[in-house]
Formats: sequence, C-alpha cells, structure tokens
Amino acid sequence: MCPKNLVKMTTAEFIYDYEESVRLPEGMRYYFISDGERQLVKAIEYKYIDIRENRLTYNLGFGTYSPENNELDDYDISENGDHYKVLNTVLSTIPLFLHN
Repeated sequence: MCPKNLVKMTTAEFIYDYEESVRLPEGMRYYFISDGERQLVKAIEYKYIDIRENRLTYNLGFGTYSPENNELDDYDISENGDHYKVLNTVLSTIPLFLHN
C-alpha cells in the first residue's frame, strides 16, 4: 500500500519517449528530446568495454547529442529544468538494453 503523502506517477508523465536509433557494433544508442526550457536532443549509449569475470561489460554514457560529429557530449550541463524526467528516461532504458 502506498503512503498517502506519495503521489503515484504514470510513466508517460515522467519519462520521455525514446527510440533505439543506432545499434552500434559495440553497443546500443537511444535518443530522446529533452523538452524543458529548450528542446535538446539527448543520447544514451551503452558501449562495450571488455569481458570481466566471464561477463560482457558495458559503459552507460549519457549526454547532449551532437549531430555534427555523431557523438554525445557528457560534459554538457544543459540545466533544462527537467532533470528528474531525464534521469527517469535514462534509467528506463536499462531493462530494454539488458533484454537485447
């Protein structure tokens, strides 16, 4: 049972729509639009690192997508006013990545 002071959140309200646009040879990339004070294209990237303890190991990268060089800028601090929704979106891709 949910305590009365907690508000139930629906997925649509607190996660941006994203799409898997690129399957990299060494991982996967997802894109979404951060729609806060500005509209920014963000990317979530799972990149293969190595095999450690007999398991495939990946790095989760996240940042503002730069179409000029097809890379994500993980140093960008956009302060777009939607940080919770962005974090929820990043976290929501983990089960999909693990499934694939």
